[in-house]
Amino acid sequence: MSTINPAGLYSQNEGIFNARPYVQHEQELQAKQAAKDNAISDYYEALPNKVNGAGLAYEDVEGLSNLANKNRQFWIQNSKAINKGLTPENANYMQAIRDSHAYIEKGKDKVKELNLGNQLRQKKGFEYLNNDKGFTDALASGSLPINDPNYKPFKSSAFEIPRSPYDINKNNKFYDAIKPDMTDVTYEPIEGSKIQQTEVRTPKLNIDQFNKVHQQATSELYDDDRVGTYVKGWIDKNPDQLPLMNKVFEKSSGHPIRPYSDGDAVTAYRLLNMGMAATSKTVPNAQGAYDQKLADKRKDATTAFGRSLVKIDANKNNLPQASQGNAFDDATGNVAGKNGRPDMSFKKGLLSDKDGNLYTGNDVEMDKVNIPAGVINNSKKSGQSFDRVPKVRLEIKDGQIMSMYHPQIGTINRSDQENNQNNKVSKTAVPAKYGNATRQEVPNKQKQKLTSNGLPKL
Repeated sequence: MSTINPAGLYSQNEGIFNARPYVQHEQELQAKQAAKDNAISDYYEALPNKVNGAGLAYEDVEGLSNLANKNRQFWIQNSKAINKGLTPENANYMQAIRDSHAYIEKGKDKVKELNLGNQLRQKKGFEYLNNDKGFTDALASGSLPINDPNYKPFKSSAFEIPRSPYDINKNNKFYDAIKPDMTDVTYEPIEGSKIQQTEVRTPKLNIDQFNKVHQQATSELYDDDRVGTYVKGWIDKNPDQLPLMNKVFEKSSGHPIRPYSDGDAVTAYRLLNMGMAATSKTVPNAQGAYDQKLADKRKDATTAFGRSLVKIDANKNNLPQASQGNAFDDATGNVAGKNGRPDMSFKKGLLSDKDGNLYTGNDVEMDKVNIPAGVINNSKKSGQSFDRVPKVRLEIKDGQIMSMYHPQIGTINRSDQENNQNNKVSKTAVPAKYGNATRQEVPNKQKQKLTSNGLPKL
């Protein structure tokens, strides 16, 4: 190959060598190479900055920015090797740039699919998706940043075919085979009626039966999320049944439905549909009937029983003492209990402790000074003398003195003291109403006869 020398390398007809044209030519070649190298360098350097995050979700912008910064650092550290091309550094750098663009495409697909999913659950016939655990979980994991290890791309096409409604009755055979082991019976008063009451019968499973129902209901819930959706929808339509569900559940489990426990809610629904709800019916109220008769007798001050209650009522209400009644009911003052401890006192004819609890027993004694005058006077008429009696032992029932005893005088029974109050007033002082009677107010157990229902016979 012949050498081409630049024009003017040799001077005209002279043997003098002129290098300037050669130097200029070399400089031009170097300038062209430098321009080429700079262009290549600028190209590679600008690649990280050409990554455009438009259209990405907010949570993915930061990830893209981190990738771009990482690529810039790699360029700064390996720019010479990258510019040469066909080097490992160049290959790694270009792969990182391609990964950044793939990140963008993945992010844009994510936004597109999430938008389709949100549109889908608003369509008619797809409203169940809002409470569908599979759908909501997929939507949640698909909304994470795409570089999150828990990120899973959301695919709207997986939910485009609506599911058929859940058949809540398909497992009824299992539940029907479990029969209540026990029944709790309680009674509730009927407003306005004293002789009738409501009998409430509540079926109850034993703990093994309850555990079987709870395990089955929980398994259904986790096997098919439509179970939870169905029960929640049923409760929304029947909010008045929620207290009943809670009551039925607590009867067998021993605790109420736990907040945010779908398993408990489904179990309660199953129990309710197993016939575990309480049933009620109106039945006679033996205690109420007895109380009514008692109240009627209290109004009758002509009987010994009525006269005693008249006396007690007069004392309780600070009314003048009645002209009829029992002398024992005039008792006042303290009494000594065991070990001589004065822990009780008579207040308006009834013996009670400092908290007002009526006393029943026969281990208290009364000093002579506190024995009602009517009792002493009546005893004198019968030839009994309290002159040598310092104190007497009392038999008390529900606060009322039933008898007094001392060896000197023997036993004085309540029945001996009718119509012997010390104070005499007009019968007009007797109140027309005497409050509420209870079975504990029946005096003189020696005369009581019990009926078949266990209440004293009036």
